[in-house]
Amino acid sequence: MSKGFKVNDNTPEVIRAVNKMTFKTLEEFTAIAADITTDLAPVRRVRGGNHRSSITYDDKVFGGMRLYSQSNYGAYLEFGTSKMAARPHFSKGIKGAINQFKDESRWKT
Repeated sequence: MSKGFKVNDNTPEVIRAVNKMTFKTLEEFTAIAADITTDLAPVRRVRGGNHRSSITYDDKVFGGMRLYSQSNYGAYLEFGTSKMAARPHFSKGIKGAINQFKDESRWKT
């Protein structure tokens, strides 16, 4: 059986408060994912980590957050090419953030 709660109060103030809490949690999750992704990002010894320093996130997506790289080659690193093996770091960063959020003690107040 799932643990949870039911909100019977549908006043606009309560709905706004819940939406704000949900967005704040999403923003926290994305920040953690960005930190982990940055740590895992491959660094090219010749150029010194331009891709790593270009990983960021923002809330420019309607109703959500986005995690992305400002470098022009982030997708090539993540998925590989016909001449270069994939070096996934975004997917691993997201999985790492999911694992941190699985800990139920994080949500107890």
